Amino acid sequence: MKKYLFKNIILLLMVSIIGEITAQETNQTNNYIKNNVTLNVGTTIYQDYGFDNVMFSIDGLYGLNNWFETGLFMTYVNSNVTSEINSKYINTHSFGLYYGLAARSHLLPIFTKQSYHKLDVYANIQIGAKSIMYDKNLRDDLLIKNHTKSFVNGSLGIGYNFNKRIGVFYECGYSNTDRLNHKLGLKLIF
Repeated sequence: MKKYLFKNIILLLMVSIIGEITAQETNQTNNYIKNNVTLNVGTTIYQDYGFDNVMFSIDGLYGLNNWFETGLFMTYVNSNVTSEINSKYINTHSFGLYYGLAARSHLLPIFTKQSYHKLDVYANIQIGAKSIMYDKNLRDDLLIKNHTKSFVNGSLGIGYNFNKRIGVFYECGYSNTDRLNHKLGLKLIF
């Protein structure tokens, strides 16, 4: 797990350095990433919560140049889980937020001088915390008020832009707390 995160961080740094060199040579005019705000609105599905518990997510990213964006993210969780503990089935309800900082490196502008791509391929990293409120502790049925834990999530994404202002996306990632996750939705560029 730690090796996976370390490899993703190294890969993102290498792509960032290569992209910075390429960006200096690329014509920055008529660019759809630099100085724009990208808003990704969609759903996130975490493996640990199951596919029947879909979460609402929103990312706001600002384009620093034609291949790199950074910003904030938030995911709202509202989940019902049935677990078997000591031959008894216990229902629990949880709700809360995932929140923190995000960075995205767009891969196609690094390798071409074209400023606009209908197809968007990118790598993400999110660093933040999850604050979840549970209504029961599965081991002794006591009320838990809050559970906060830091996490790192790395993902690869693909998007299709209908024009320079709207598109769709899909991401598949892995985090240190919730393992595999999928995210899909609508991308708006302002």
